[in-house]
Amino acid sequence: MTFTINSFQIIINDKILVDIQKYKQLCSENESGGILFGKKKEKAEEYHIVDLTFPNENDSSTRFSFLRNAKAAQIVINNIWEESDGYINYIGEWHTHPEKNPTPSGTDIKTYKKISKDSSSLFPISINIIFGNANIFYICGYKNGKMVFEERVRYE
Repeated sequence: MTFTINSFQIIINDKILVDIQKYKQLCSENESGGILFGKKKEKAEEYHIVDLTFPNENDSSTRFSFLRNAKAAQIVINNIWEESDGYINYIGEWHTHPEKNPTPSGTDIKTYKKISKDSSSLFPISINIIFGNANIFYICGYKNGKMVFEERVRYE
């Protein structure tokens, strides 16, 4: 899936959308989430989301919250970085919401701002996605604590 928001082109591997659909909150399921991995086209605002992690037993979740385990996540981030020779790295977060048109909570926005200010990031922006339960996701990009794009996207 490829789309352009403002001056940013975002390309999401179709397998990611298929994989995340398994975690939709259709009834009383807890939120799920993980990390997004990506790469950036040199000298362009083109970002490729190429991989992700899934919830694991070290994460915490309820019907309306998801908190990934930072230590377990960092191990995966380091492995992906090393396996790709520094080409693919952490680019943001994904999680689910139990709603048709997902909207970020105050906690989500605070997290996105914090992620985008992390000086260890390779990318000038962070990309975060919230998946709803009706084939719609919310995607946003933050740079230095400020939102640079947001959109709701329908997918099949």
